[in-house]
Amino acid sequence: METFAALALALAVLLLIPKPLGQRMRGMRIAAGPSEMLLRELLTDVPQRFRHRGTRAADSRRAAMLDLLSNLVSELQAGLPARTALTRAGEDHAQLCPRTLAAARFGGDVVEAMRADAPNAPVLRAVAAAWQVGENSGAGLVTALETLLVSARASEDVRRQLAAQLAAPKATARMLTALPIIGLLMGLMLGGDPLGWLLLTAPGLLCLFGGMALTGLGAWWTHRIALGVQAYA
Repeated sequence: METFAALALALAVLLLIPKPLGQRMRGMRIAAGPSEMLLRELLTDVPQRFRHRGTRAADSRRAAMLDLLSNLVSELQAGLPARTALTRAGEDHAQLCPRTLAAARFGGDVVEAMRADAPNAPVLRAVAAAWQVGENSGAGLVTALETLLVSARASEDVRRQLAAQLAAPKATARMLTALPIIGLLMGLMLGGDPLGWLLLTAPGLLCLFGGMALTGLGAWWTHRIALGVQAYA
């Protein structure tokens, strides 16, 4: 029983470990026995389980858009016409902005198509504005897109640094959210009956529902704070 309780406590500690520290620990070469191997597996799996899929998808879209914008600038610098340059730059990113590429390929309204695709790639709004000015006034499109590319890359660097700084507070919030469950498991493993007290007594039910409400409120509040900080990136 003591071994299982120790493993549950170790899991709670691992939830508190920031990602960079976890990566360094995973990179250490240690002659590990079965228990050390189990802890190392937990250290590898726990951050993966708590990583938000929506965040990964958004990061992937931003990286693809930066790549497309970089390719577009390169094609324009090579002297290609704007629509031809856009078509060639987007060959590997057809799913990112399908309306934009179709408009460039078949002579449609590129600006309106970019605005329609903007929910998938917000930087397209700025590209659409630069494109509209270039088409209406004959101003150089390359210079505007080069400036936009530098700005987008700088914003992405800030976003990544901010995500790295928020990793430790988020890990702490996850650990605090998981502690009640881990406490119940440890109580069961040590021979107690915490579930019986929580579910079958009036004080236990009061503590159960009050704890669930406060834990949910804390998790929601922490999430809102993190979103508020990320909004400035």
